[in-house]
Amino acid sequence: MESTKSYAPPIGTEHLLPYFKVAAAYIHRHLKDRQVPAELYEAVFSRKNILGEIAHRWMDEAKLRDGDTRDKDDVAAISVETWLKQVLREKREAALKELRLDERTLIYSEVELDADGETTSFMTGGMPDTYNIEDIDQYREFAEGLSADTAIFVTVNSWSVGNGESENAGDEEVELIEANRDYLDMVFGIDHLQTAEFTEYVQDEAFDYDDDEPDNGLEP
Repeated sequence: MESTKSYAPPIGTEHLLPYFKVAAAYIHRHLKDRQVPAELYEAVFSRKNILGEIAHRWMDEAKLRDGDTRDKDDVAAISVETWLKQVLREKREAALKELRLDERTLIYSEVELDADGETTSFMTGGMPDTYNIEDIDQYREFAEGLSADTAIFVTVNSWSVGNGESENAGDEEVELIEANRDYLDMVFGIDHLQTAEFTEYVQDEAFDYDDDEPDNGLEP
């Protein structure tokens, strides 16, 4: 266990450590439901963070209560929550900075597929159309379960976010954009580009559509 010598809490708050541990345990039980990143799992129980980062938040909360900290578990839980929110905000801002949206615009789309009562949807980079939709793995997986010549009705809603030259968003970038859609819309504005609808037909796998002529055994 880490020594507390290097991370001494503010004078007069040493006795609060047990309550922070109770709060940390409370937070831990809800990590999954609250979708807190796994890397914060250990941080919640870190003596360094409990003493060095969270203790002064206890004092802030105590001031809001006019010094009434009789419900220590509640005060501790709020102190830890405040710290976690700051950590998550900092991590989100660092991740979004990697998108470089102040110097480029990323384009992405939501694709909806409908065939024979079966439906699915997925997010992807760029603006899929009838010429490249079959190159997308999610489309291929959907089509594999359908019989030949089945009509697949495709709806593509496309958006852009950022400033600068346009690029198709990568898979990880699309996930990051969707996870922070409201925030990015507030900061940069997310623009709806278009809604496209078209119909594709499942090809018969027995046919090989390539550049070679089929060999029918006859001389040319």
